[in-house]
Amino acid sequence: PLDFETEFLQSVFVKGDTLLVGSTFTIYRSTDRGESWTSTEDLVPASFVSIFEYKNEFFAAQDRYIYRSSDGGVTWKKVFSNSNGYGAVVATDTFLLAFYADKSRLVRSTDGFRTFKTIDTDTLKTHLGYGQPEWAGGSGNMLYVFQYGNFFYSPIRFCYSSDGGNTWRQGNKGIPVSIGCQLNDGINFGRHLLIASDLIQHSVDSARTFFPLQKGLKSASIRQILHQKETAFVTILPNTSYQSSNAGQSWEKYQLPDLLKYDCNQRVWFEKTDKRVFRYRFGLFNSPEIAYTEDEGQHWVVLDIDYPSVNFITQNAFFSWERTYASGVTVDKFRKFDDKGTDLVPFEFSGFDLKSFIYPLLIIFGDRFMDSSGDKLGVKFWDRFGVKLVDYHIFDENGILIRNLPTIPCSPFLFGNSASLYFDGNTYYNFCFDRAYILPPNAVDWQNIYPQDWTTGIPLYHNTRTFFETHDGIIWVGLEGKGLFYATDNTGRFYPAQPQMPYPYPTSISFVENNIWVGTDGGGIWTYPLPKTTNDQADNPGFKAFPNPSDGALNLQSELFVKGEIDFSLRDAAGRQMATETLTPGQYWSLDFPGLPKGLYFLQMRTESGVFGLKWLILN
Repeated sequence: PLDFETEFLQSVFVKGDTLLVGSTFTIYRSTDRGESWTSTEDLVPASFVSIFEYKNEFFAAQDRYIYRSSDGGVTWKKVFSNSNGYGAVVATDTFLLAFYADKSRLVRSTDGFRTFKTIDTDTLKTHLGYGQPEWAGGSGNMLYVFQYGNFFYSPIRFCYSSDGGNTWRQGNKGIPVSIGCQLNDGINFGRHLLIASDLIQHSVDSARTFFPLQKGLKSASIRQILHQKETAFVTILPNTSYQSSNAGQSWEKYQLPDLLKYDCNQRVWFEKTDKRVFRYRFGLFNSPEIAYTEDEGQHWVVLDIDYPSVNFITQNAFFSWERTYASGVTVDKFRKFDDKGTDLVPFEFSGFDLKSFIYPLLIIFGDRFMDSSGDKLGVKFWDRFGVKLVDYHIFDENGILIRNLPTIPCSPFLFGNSASLYFDGNTYYNFCFDRAYILPPNAVDWQNIYPQDWTTGIPLYHNTRTFFETHDGIIWVGLEGKGLFYATDNTGRFYPAQPQMPYPYPTSISFVENNIWVGTDGGGIWTYPLPKTTNDQADNPGFKAFPNPSDGALNLQSELFVKGEIDFSLRDAAGRQMATETLTPGQYWSLDFPGLPKGLYFLQMRTESGVFGLKWLILN
């Protein structure tokens, strides 16, 4: 009933069925979990700092005003103001605190800001300076104030008080604590504190010592996942890396190289060939370093590369391409580190002039890669400027030209273009924002297709694709906001993975042993059993039904991943057909047949491999 799309919502408070939402101009109130709303207009238009409850009264803190409501948020009264602005307004179980924004000073109240007193915070200023506190909290007479330095590489500092803020001590005996480079939020339960920075930190001794919470990665934003034998490497946004040696049951923070240990702007990520894991690391003031491991990260060997212009990895090799200019002459140095080799060696293309490449735009397709070339003038851009991209060259890992692709409908090389180009080992895919194309084997030009969720008919090209991977003949696609989808052919039929992801924001995928690992943007890692595929007449899918007996709910599972659609029918004991379904390709299906009388039923599944039957018993 209220147009929240035009509001700037800044703070939310929830208690039972009551919701209070603070915008720039007013507070919205709902007592039925958002089904209906009322609003108040008697607040000064200002930015909200927080909304909270203290001793059965609600408080709304703006950047310069604090309001109190004694009737559940129906009416509000201004009770406190500060022309300089507030940095934080918080409530503990004992008192209210209001922090000034321009300096480390605060006021304290034990009666809902009916009366208050200032606290001498000279000691606090000495420890923290005049900066704004990033998080404050406490319980009982314990208070905590956290702040990070003026520079992004400064460690976080904090102070604590055991007498309600009358006297302060510097945390960790005055030694700055590197618990993150950006402080976001915190919460405390007595002596226990959780501080959210680049990673979550936990303290059980009133902030005297901190330990990172590294087990589970339940809320992590996963950037990439890869494996080498028994070890998994994970990078987490924005720049933290973890590794696990026990199939993801527990994780340890990856120890950064010495030069990056205290650099909050470090970037570390991993890539892999079939044999090696490669580590890229960049620091703010350091030259990049590229190293590799063959023993699950126990030992790393640094590659002899000064400052490569382009590095890329195919399925079986690492490539380094450096282009330099001297006296108007272009010099290209291309080297290859094959999985079968022991060092970087010079690499050349067979019968192809490297200088015709448009540098440095490359796309990797497993064991092959692609670049585009133009005329002698170099890079070519959009047709509307009177120029046109010419050839798209596909090379194998030995530098041999496989083929030239026809002009790509939506070129991934053009700046500002949202196009994506993929290869599934058989067919090339070109996704645009509003359409999609395929290039089957031996085709002379691209063909328009309409990829869609075949269960709902919703097109898939509108959502952001986070990955497109092929494994054992199945295409796996991650769609932001939609989840994990798969396809078994190039007809545009995509199906949601079953069971569907409860958190539909996939970012990366990895295939290890008998499982699929799917990283998410804020939901950690989810796993699926890796399907064993079949489209062979001799393969028996081996269906099973559960629960059996049942009350009408049916879960159907196959031991093998069936690549074609399945004709399903349900018959009663007399042979009468009670229901029919067309099941999507897959391995797991969830059906429901409410209202069927109890008795014996027969399930029939018709696939390309044959017809399979099961007995199914309904008790209710």
